[in-house]
Amino acid sequence: MNISLIHCIGLAAALCSTIAAQDKAKPAATGLPTNLELANILKDLHAANPLLPVQQDIADLKCNDTFTQEELLALSELALKKTTEFDELEETPAYAQLQVFMDNTLSQLKDYKVTGVGFAKHTAYSLFYGKQNFNTNFLLKNSTGKVSTRTFNIDYSSIGLQSTCGYRLDAIFTIGADLNRHTTNTPLKFGVGFTGSWQTPIPSIPVNQLGFVHFETYAPISLGFTVLPFKNTAGYMVIAHMGISPVGFTCFNQRANPFSRYAFNAALVLSGGSFTSQAQN
Repeated sequence: MNISLIHCIGLAAALCSTIAAQDKAKPAATGLPTNLELANILKDLHAANPLLPVQQDIADLKCNDTFTQEELLALSELALKKTTEFDELEETPAYAQLQVFMDNTLSQLKDYKVTGVGFAKHTAYSLFYGKQNFNTNFLLKNSTGKVSTRTFNIDYSSIGLQSTCGYRLDAIFTIGADLNRHTTNTPLKFGVGFTGSWQTPIPSIPVNQLGFVHFETYAPISLGFTVLPFKNTAGYMVIAHMGISPVGFTCFNQRANPFSRYAFNAALVLSGGSFTSQAQN
């Protein structure tokens, strides 16, 4: 009886130790730096020098497991900055672990590349000067095939021979740009770009309205594109757009002609626009 009891206790202890070991190994198995991993590193740094002001960071990391990789990187960078006041910490194992943690986190963020095509729908108004400000979603995919989405805001202004009033549907993609979760974590600026569109005239029956306006061409749809070069990184963002106007574009006293000068809009996109991350989904 006693032997059976001892065997049961031993088996239970072995199972508990195995489960504990598996739980402890889980963060390493995912390959993703975790909040508890960073909390333990900061705890060791604080033990090496109690004057290091990281107590609140440690408490926050231990009580909250919803930190994003971007937030963990920011916290680790801040902690590294704090250690510069204590030269002796650079010789500790925890300091080296903090640098490895930062490198691993940065590598994970850079591995998620912006890919595919983003789509947007929004109102668009311009008369010589126009301003566009709208959101779109992009897929981000890493080397193992994992996918996440992120919402971005696109904001730019243009000036030139343009006249738009209606609703716009956009397909957005990049050319020659290496965008990832790290590079898009802060706003990216656009340089000087170009936008143009073509009004698609539809002949209509001439009508005299109030005796002085004569309509001969009606264009409810426009097709166009916008090229936005990134200012501080390589590559371009290209937007193919289709505009739909409930009023349409009217050519006065002109015959319906898809190659008329009235059918084309062209404008310069002003430098200073932005591509800004809004949320990680």
